[in-house]
Amino acid sequence: MTDTLEPTKNHVYVKDGTFHRDFEGLYSDVDDPWKTEADPHGSFSRKKERLAEAILVDNVSSYLEIGCGKGIWLDRLKASSNSNIIFSGADISTVAIDAATQRFPGISFDVLDIRYDIPRSTHQVACLDNMLWYVMEDIDATLRNIFHRVDACWIVHFFWKDNEQQKYGRDFFHGQDGLTSKLRADGYDIYRDERIDLPDDPSFYLGFICFRTLQVLRKCS
Repeated sequence: MTDTLEPTKNHVYVKDGTFHRDFEGLYSDVDDPWKTEADPHGSFSRKKERLAEAILVDNVSSYLEIGCGKGIWLDRLKASSNSNIIFSGADISTVAIDAATQRFPGISFDVLDIRYDIPRSTHQVACLDNMLWYVMEDIDATLRNIFHRVDACWIVHFFWKDNEQQKYGRDFFHGQDGLTSKLRADGYDIYRDERIDLPDDPSFYLGFICFRTLQVLRKCS
């Protein structure tokens, strides 16, 4: 997977322990920086299948993808799901959201920095799609902002099979077990904690974590 993302390294990279992010430049310079259309390792197809299944099982009526980029992956998920579900996307990049809005008029898109902004609309589920690296320094505020507008948060994220390969962010969480331990310690109820194998990628697996606040649990009881 890492070799296919070479074009992103000019805009999104770690240097001297600091994460540098230039998403406007990235989406201006690279048509499909995350290779969602080519899907070279089949990882996006596996992710789509699992999320579509979870949306069906949980009877999700409205779904917000945070970090949707140009909307390519979100449109594919929408096409594979019930037509009555409301799908929305949000991203920090104006360039990406402008492109998504023009290409996929059937989906509502907003520019949003989830570290500081609260989603405009209420949704049943918000999904952080492989973007933990970009918010981990502000993960507590990020989750508080999300739960102002949603009942449940889903995280899909590529984790190294060898945890020692994670060189950045260990102070915040180390691997999937470290992330779920943090969420539980912070009072969240985790109701899915899955690892999805990617047969064509020997280095990574896809983690799928679903959790709620105790407030939501009390509301549902």
